[in-house]
Amino acid sequence: MSTVEFAMRRWWSSRRVWERAIALLAAVLVLLSGGATVLPNGKGLVTGGVVTCAGITGPDEARFAAATVTVLEGHVDWAKPGQPVLPKGVVARERVPTNGTFQFVLDPGQYVLTAEFPPPANIVPFSPVTLQPGDDLRVDISNQCI
Repeated sequence: MSTVEFAMRRWWSSRRVWERAIALLAAVLVLLSGGATVLPNGKGLVTGGVVTCAGITGPDEARFAAATVTVLEGHVDWAKPGQPVLPKGVVARERVPTNGTFQFVLDPGQYVLTAEFPPPANIVPFSPVTLQPGDDLRVDISNQCI
């Protein structure tokens, strides 16, 4: 074996080379994935945030509030004007931190997204959404406290 061959084998067996190669491969995979969510066949995606209950926010203030987001199956019933009746069937629930966003993969249909804020808050803002197969919807739960 020549000196060059020996040096190449030693270089390839070096731990540092393998660590760098694995890090490079991981970076390439992240870039290729684009952070995209792969949807199961026939499903839809709903993502968004819970708009803060603070009126107009400044550049250094949180855009989204911490809350528990619940997905209810069905639609809002407006039988009595000004008194919405929300559906009862809970499909999914996710807790989101301040400035965090939620993400739900759901079957096509009608849903209502609700947000429950930590105490002492006593309002439950909501946003209705209709989802079709393959949809990728951005739905922010609006600020209904002002």
